[in-house]
Amino acid sequence: MAVRLDGACPLMREACELGKECGLVYGVLWEAAWHDQRGECGGTTEMSHKALAEVCGLGKATVLRAVDLLLDNGLISCLGLTSSWGGGSRKRLYRVLHPSQVEAQRAAIEVMGEALRPSERAKLLRVPGGLSGDEA
Repeated sequence: MAVRLDGACPLMREACELGKECGLVYGVLWEAAWHDQRGECGGTTEMSHKALAEVCGLGKATVLRAVDLLLDNGLISCLGLTSSWGGGSRKRLYRVLHPSQVEAQRAAIEVMGEALRPSERAKLLRVPGGLSGDEA
């Protein structure tokens, strides 16, 4: 279940403990997701990795490593792929978890184990024969 981020405080300290790049990326993702006001279904962002890199002043590879850490630590989740306007390349759709949902997300990650960490699952989305958007 998704909830809007209105009135919630981002977990910046936890994100920054993963590295300053994680703190930057998480902050930008939080702000982008905060603008998603679709009733009780908010909290998502379609921001591309390239856009994140530009806003944060980081390289794309650094942003990808930060996103992987945020995924594996339960601060964000990947919902699947979305198409860009004009038929461009598909990009990941991220949900920034409401702070009240982070512990449940971490428990789910622990149950899944190392075999399929969230960052590895997100990478399968672009692999031919990998997960489809419906399975993500």
